[in-house]
Amino acid sequence: MIAARRPDVALVDMRMPGMDGVELITRLAAEQPRVAAIVLSTFDEDDYIFGALRAGATGYLLKDCSPEDLVSAVHRVARGETVLGSPVAARLVAELRHAPPPAATAFRGQELLSAREVEVARMVAAGAANREIAARLFITEGTVKNHVSSVLRKLALRDRIQLALRVKP
Repeated sequence: MIAARRPDVALVDMRMPGMDGVELITRLAAEQPRVAAIVLSTFDEDDYIFGALRAGATGYLLKDCSPEDLVSAVHRVARGETVLGSPVAARLVAELRHAPPPAATAFRGQELLSAREVEVARMVAAGAANREIAARLFITEGTVKNHVSSVLRKLALRDRIQLALRVKP
């Protein structure tokens, strides 16, 4: 159905007849990479959340979100943003806080990046905003944005969340 209708955004449940949400998102990323996937689920377990994000989901919302939040999420994801419901974002932040320091390990694709891009990627993975990265590295926010864009392009990633998951050991 997605191949025939070619939507910009697909709402995906984690449990569906025939295949689960992670499998669908993985197939979408491979076969229809321009279609962004938002998970809309009742499940807020780590395995579901991180599995969907690792597979390429651009958003993850729980079904108890408001209709306005859902509509806003679809529009934001269609514009290229990443959307996480508050409980999901809290889980992601908690997971990143408990991970070993990003500088301690290499990550897949690191060899494709300049030393400065690796530094920026590690700071993004640690949860730093562009403004914080700019201040720490004594560069402009615009330069940080350029580095982030370059890293995403070189590693074939869609957004900062995929980058954080890639850099996380």
